[in-house]
Amino acid sequence: MGATVGTVPISDPENNPFTVTITNGNTDTDNDGTRPFAISNSGVITVTDPGDFGTNTSFNLTVTANDGNATGNGAIVVNLTNPVNRPPVVNDAIFSISKTSPNGTVVGTINATDADNNPLTLQYHRNKAVVISLP
Repeated sequence: MGATVGTVPISDPENNPFTVTITNGNTDTDNDGTRPFAISNSGVITVTDPGDFGTNTSFNLTVTANDGNATGNGAIVVNLTNPVNRPPVVNDAIFSISKTSPNGTVVGTINATDADNNPLTLQYHRNKAVVISLP
């Protein structure tokens, strides 16, 4: 959250101060009271609720600037280039170990990646506690 999406160039021919709002397309789909994007009066659009992204690949926003005397609108398209919170990938593996291996013997290495660079935690449970750590 808080990531900058981009800046909309906004100006007033008379140099009057203006307020900027997103007036269409900024739907709170998860109904938590927070819309997916915010815009500052300088035109900077930021992410405020990625939970509203859902399966959308883009948002068509209407940005409105009002200087108290006149109003102007602009159409903004925000393309979502990566799915939000993609699932981690754990590579399949088969390990073998001798029944007579001493305690602490490394059985194998499990490779897992997360395309969103979220930290990974792996847990294994089977009768006895086994410590597995990921880099």
